Amino acid sequence: MSVETTQTGPATEMATLLALVERGETVVITDGRGHPAAAVVPFEVLAELSRLRDAEEDRQDAAAIDAAEAEMERTGEQPVPWSVMEAELDALRDAEDAA
Repeated sequence: MSVETTQTGPATEMATLLALVERGETVVITDGRGHPAAAVVPFEVLAELSRLRDAEEDRQDAAAIDAAEAEMERTGEQPVPWSVMEAELDALRDAEDAA
């Protein structure tokens, strides 16, 4: 369940907000027009959202690696060693610095 609150007395609002969050509530803070502007959630909720975001990023990274490996297999291309890429990047930086 979420609880909506508006910007009123700072001390009263903060005490109410903390009490609600300590009970596990999510507090939606609205702007002067009544539109949602922010939310305050229990830390456990934030931690779970961060875990889910990290897991999704890992899934996307794995999918990108799989796609790159499949393309290399299909085209016969070989990976470029880091030392070659580093040299190319250094050359580009040097050219930019010289310009």
